[in-house]
Amino acid sequence: MNKLCKAFSFFLLVSFSLSSCGGRQAQPVNTFTQTDVGLSCRQIEAELLSNDRRIRSLVGEHQRSQNQNVAVGAVGLILFWPALFALDLKGAAKQESDALIVRSRNLANIGKQKNCRFETIVLK
Repeated sequence: MNKLCKAFSFFLLVSFSLSSCGGRQAQPVNTFTQTDVGLSCRQIEAELLSNDRRIRSLVGEHQRSQNQNVAVGAVGLILFWPALFALDLKGAAKQESDALIVRSRNLANIGKQKNCRFETIVLK
């Protein structure tokens, strides 16, 4: 019985360790760079629009990842436990979108300080 308990404990430890292998590594942007203050209003506006598109894409990726985790978790718990290794527990899309949101706020503040009048963006 003791050997069985040790084997099961080892199995659980290995399973949880390997389950964190799923998903991609986050590559968040720098939220502020030294060259940001030298950007023109047009450059700030272009980057804000680009960031907005990227954030929307990352939010969709994060939602798909969560839905996939629910499905894989259900299959893993009910039918086939090795499927649990496919769980995306790193949350790369969320980390990247959070960094882009902070960067956009910083750029918007720089734009306000420069009294930029953006044609396609309304700053709050």
